[in-house]
Amino acid sequence: MPQPVEDDTAGLPGWGPWVAVTLAAIAGYVDAVSFTQLFGVFPANQSGNIILAGIAIGNGDWGQLWRPALAIVAFGLGVAFAMALTDRWDPQPRRRALVLVELVLLVAFSIPAVRVVTNHPTVGGLGAAALLLVGAVAMGVQTDAVRRVAGRQVSTTYQTGAITRLAETATRAVRGTKDPSGRAGPTVALLTVVLLGYLGGAAIGQFVGRHWRGALIVPCGVLAGLLLLDLALAHRRADSTPDVSD
Repeated sequence: MPQPVEDDTAGLPGWGPWVAVTLAAIAGYVDAVSFTQLFGVFPANQSGNIILAGIAIGNGDWGQLWRPALAIVAFGLGVAFAMALTDRWDPQPRRRALVLVELVLLVAFSIPAVRVVTNHPTVGGLGAAALLLVGAVAMGVQTDAVRRVAGRQVSTTYQTGAITRLAETATRAVRGTKDPSGRAGPTVALLTVVLLGYLGGAAIGQFVGRHWRGALIVPCGVLAGLLLLDLALAHRRADSTPDVSD
């Protein structure tokens, strides 16, 4: 008998599709600012970095290769760190711990970045390498924060899988083939809003990054607000739960 699919947000007050959309928007925002204003590479979108690394190798431009290569390695380290830190934790403390870790890393990423944000994304040196390392690790940590919503697999840091799944679902609908999950409509809706969240975050990040050197502070505030709201909702839920010990 097939095992039920784990839901990363089941029973967690304040956690659901809108949280996945918010995290996707943060990833898109950080990617846009980092690509256009800092490094010319993406802390979250590793598919893009693979292409950039290949281009650098093809051009024989070894001086440019370190940026996408470092981002790819750091992102993987972030995923591994998140799994090692919270793999055996219960869902609720696990979600909050990972978002808190991401928040700390983004603060460490955004504050020094204020001094080096530029319209020419070729910042280099050890300082730039350290910034990129921290930013990519933060996005790797976020990847493990929410992997499933309502039993459906999602990603908040890269959207290739979402586009693939949407195309597969659309093809089945045209052919009249039943979706294996039996929940094609909700799945399409969830993947679409998460994809649009990433797109919207990137658009906002590009706009804000062009006009404000402190643009990377914005996702820190959003994550902090997310944690505070979640704690407030959890507290309200605890207060409204009847005490059965009497």
